[in-house]
Amino acid sequence: TEVADLLAAAKDADPQSDTQPDDNPYLLMADLGSLMETALAVHCDADSIAAAVAAIEADIAPRAAALHPHNETAAFNQELTAIWEVRHLIALASAMLRTSEARHESRGSLCRSDFPERDDERFLAHSMTDAAGRISWQPVRIEDMPPQARSY
Repeated sequence: TEVADLLAAAKDADPQSDTQPDDNPYLLMADLGSLMETALAVHCDADSIAAAVAAIEADIAPRAAALHPHNETAAFNQELTAIWEVRHLIALASAMLRTSEARHESRGSLCRSDFPERDDERFLAHSMTDAAGRISWQPVRIEDMPPQARSY
């Protein structure tokens, strides 16, 4: 299990080794947050999304995989919990990036500079993704108010 693997890594780690990264889960969470802020917040496009996917795959995810708790205690181990959190946040960020890339429109908080208009015909749907990263769409059921573009 994941707990056993992380605790085994803690037992096998050499605390004096200079090959251990200086990373910690809190630093990775901050780096991931900055990356997502740059890639998807306010405005994005295919290039910013692709750069974020590449950064997660090449840098953030490997750093998270290398993390291990410095204590093999399972109960009340906050470092173990933080490692799980950052690994799950990476999975969530990857799902958000991939579904945002597949949605070629601007809608709500997704404002794509390369697709500035909304496309109700193709994307009036919930973005869904599975564990393998396949994207699907679930129709939105609207009963009271028909969809329309925002006009301010």
